[in-house]
Amino acid sequence: MKNKGNIIIIRDTREQRGLSFNGYEVIDKALPTGDYSLLGYENYIVVERKRVNELFGCFGADRDRFIKEIKRMQKIPYKFIVVEGAYNEIDEGKRFSKMSTKVVKGSINSLRLRYNVHVIFAGNKENAEGIILDLFTKFNKYINRGDII
Repeated sequence: MKNKGNIIIIRDTREQRGLSFNGYEVIDKALPTGDYSLLGYENYIVVERKRVNELFGCFGADRDRFIKEIKRMQKIPYKFIVVEGAYNEIDEGKRFSKMSTKVVKGSINSLRLRYNVHVIFAGNKENAEGIILDLFTKFNKYINRGDII
């Protein structure tokens, strides 16, 4: 397979509905945390992918498990959550959860401030794939130039 930019993407073996990253080599491998990373840089960059409805579970019934995962990410310098949806979709959360949208929004800001996790709302699955690929491409560029790590 042709591999653009010498990037090899790792997709966690537990990832469901995995992204394909056409034109890039993708290998399935268990990651200690997150859904995507780069081969050889698993301890430096990680992306967790979520849908908007999953955020309600992450901050509700699955909160303890999710916070443990976020804490595992703390040793990783570049950590992201890419959401397949728009921020304003949280306000529509009443259709799949009784949880307050205010709690979800507050929890997202806690991730940003307490845990230094970048939360990016991508709008949809295709945009999420593009954003993750852009992050990995830029990271790879900076690594090769010696600008980071």
